Amino acid sequence: MNCSQCGAANATIHLTQIIDGARTTRDFCESCAPEDIRKRMQEIKGGTFNPEAEWKAKWEKLHAEHPEFSSEAFSFVDRGLSHNRNIMKDPAQELSLSFSDVLESCQAYAKEIYGESAKAKLKSCGIETFGDVGEIMILLGSGGFKGELDPAFRDRLEDMRRKIRENLRQKYSESPFLAE
Repeated sequence: MNCSQCGAANATIHLTQIIDGARTTRDFCESCAPEDIRKRMQEIKGGTFNPEAEWKAKWEKLHAEHPEFSSEAFSFVDRGLSHNRNIMKDPAQELSLSFSDVLESCQAYAKEIYGESAKAKLKSCGIETFGDVGEIMILLGSGGFKGELDPAFRDRLEDMRRKIRENLRQKYSESPFLAE
C-alpha cells in the first residue's frame, strides 16, 4: 500500500480516525507521517516510550488546573473508561453506549478495584457524585486537544462539552456516585 501523502513510498503507518461515526483511514510512509506520529514512532523504536509517565503527567496537570479532584481521581476515571472498553466484545459497541452506560461501568469498576472502601476512597479523591465523574470525563477528553484541532471541529467539540455539562447538571449533579 502506498503513502496517501506522497503516493510513492510504502505506507508503514496507518491512522484511523472516527468522527460522528464516520471512519477515516490515512496511510503514511515514515517521511510523510505527521511530526507527532514520527516522534512517537522514534520513541517506540528507541525504547523511550513511556505511556504511563505521559498519563501520570496529564493527570497531575489536570489536578493542578482543577484541584477539587486529585490526580488519582483523574487516573480512576481514565482507567474506568479503559476498563469499559476492555470488557466489550466488539470495539464498535463503544460508539453506541449511552452516557449512563459509561457512568455505570465506572461505578462497577470502582466496586471491583476498591471493594467496600470504594465510596470513602473516591470521596478522598474528590469524587462523590455522578456529576463529578462526568466532569472528569470531560476534562480528560479536553486535555490533549488544545490548539491542534481545526477551529470548526474545536467549536463543535466545545459545543458538545457544553451540552454534556448541562445534561450532567440536570440529571446527575447531585446523584451520589456510590450508594451508602
